Amino acid sequence: MIGCATSEKGTTSATAGHPQFKELCAKCHTLDRVDAAHKAMSQEHMKSIVERMAKKPESGINLHDIDDIVKQIY
Repeated sequence: MIGCATSEKGTTSATAGHPQFKELCAKCHTLDRVDAAHKAMSQEHMKSIVERMAKKPESGINLHDIDDIVKQIY
């Protein structure tokens, strides 16, 4: 799609987070790949990635929804 700014990494599945997660991220990635990234990355790092992905043509990610998407993933 990952850890919190504190000391612990996320242990829940990213795919259980945002309601549109599967639809948006699966356009370009396997959900296993995104879920693995969620477990390995900080929330800030994931936000920067989602911001970059949102700028890609046909991503379907609204730039105004990025904070909500990242919060729901974590």
